[in-house]
Amino acid sequence: MENIDFDHAYYIKLGEKGKWEQSSIKEGKMRIGWTNVSLDDIHRERWDRIEDAIRDKVSNPGSATHDFNSLKTIHGSSHDDVWITFTDSKLWWCRLQNGPILEDEISKYRLLDGGWHDRSIQGKSLLVNTLPGAVAQLQAYQATSCTVRPLDTLRRLINGEHTPEYAA
Repeated sequence: MENIDFDHAYYIKLGEKGKWEQSSIKEGKMRIGWTNVSLDDIHRERWDRIEDAIRDKVSNPGSATHDFNSLKTIHGSSHDDVWITFTDSKLWWCRLQNGPILEDEISKYRLLDGGWHDRSIQGKSLLVNTLPGAVAQLQAYQATSCTVRPLDTLRRLINGEHTPEYAA
């Protein structure tokens, strides 16, 4: 596999308490919730209706805003972005297929291009206990998703590259 480049990366929690981690990885999907939001509203980008549905279900205004923004990010994300999650003491990463949010009997989801990966492009296992703290700390994030800020660090991890300091 060739090195990859990306300008945006996001962390996602695959279901409450990670309930969709295994099925997401096995099936090559990024499972998401929002059972009270209409798939048709998402496809037609009826953001006012979607925001109302989320606010009706989530009592905390700040959490509702975060959930709304997370859904918009997932909907608008493209193959150019990288998504990460943590399970089985590993960092897993993926790229989405360009396409819509879909739904099955379990949840809404996005399809992946090539599935979830727990190794760098060079084949090195991405064990949590070997990751830089700036990346590893994301596994403690409690909400649905967030932007990954140490982008260069994540890019080096995925591509199996050393830091400039290490190389020197």
